[in-house]
Amino acid sequence: MQQFVLSRRMLIGSAFSLSLCPSVVFASRTRWSEEAVSAGRGAADACCRHQFVTGLADGSLARSRFLFYIAQNIHYLRGYERTLRQIASRLDRRELRDRFNAWADETAQTEAWTRSVYVDFGGSDPDRVPICPAAQLYSGWEAQAASQLSVAEAVAAALPCFWVYGEVGHYVARVRKTDGNPYADWLSGYGDPAYDSSVAQALAVGDELAANLSEREREAMTAAFVRSCCMEWMLFDAAWREDAWPDMM
Repeated sequence: MQQFVLSRRMLIGSAFSLSLCPSVVFASRTRWSEEAVSAGRGAADACCRHQFVTGLADGSLARSRFLFYIAQNIHYLRGYERTLRQIASRLDRRELRDRFNAWADETAQTEAWTRSVYVDFGGSDPDRVPICPAAQLYSGWEAQAASQLSVAEAVAAALPCFWVYGEVGHYVARVRKTDGNPYADWLSGYGDPAYDSSVAQALAVGDELAANLSEREREAMTAAFVRSCCMEWMLFDAAWREDAWPDMM
């Protein structure tokens, strides 16, 4: 089996490996990212404690739940690519536009790779698994933010995709079991120190956009960030329950 790493983590490594932003002076204000991370901490911690994550870490997670999660991740990545390209089209600075488009390219590549993961774990066709309500809600929310909210809020809504995964990665790296764990290869990329630098660079984009905003506008960014953090938890929970749309026929 090929070496697996956390799928959405792959989006950040190359797209954000170079410096994104020039040095920005934030006067005496707290960096927006510090406020956002503090506000989203409860949701991130809840993700780490979720039965899906703990089951993945100790190997007890049912394969059907893992496959359900992978299928939903594929649906999510397809929408996330579009969201990133929409955000890129709205950014004023060319460097940031190029980086977000590069990130979108990485998303498309990761979707293709995730499809191979689905097959390697015994699945056949992930497209035959309908998108679940939580994934539909998350993708729809990010698409709405990207097209209808301010560009700062749109970026804030996109950031938890990898910040929460970084937090989950640190947790899993501390508690994971490798002996007899069918997901050991998948988990091997969790907690990679190099990823911390990538997350910091990504959050710096939010800091740059927030630097000259009013307090109300910064609060709106934080609200968008926290909402996406909560939806990360909802994806784990949906995979644990193998959630589906209600059958009303």
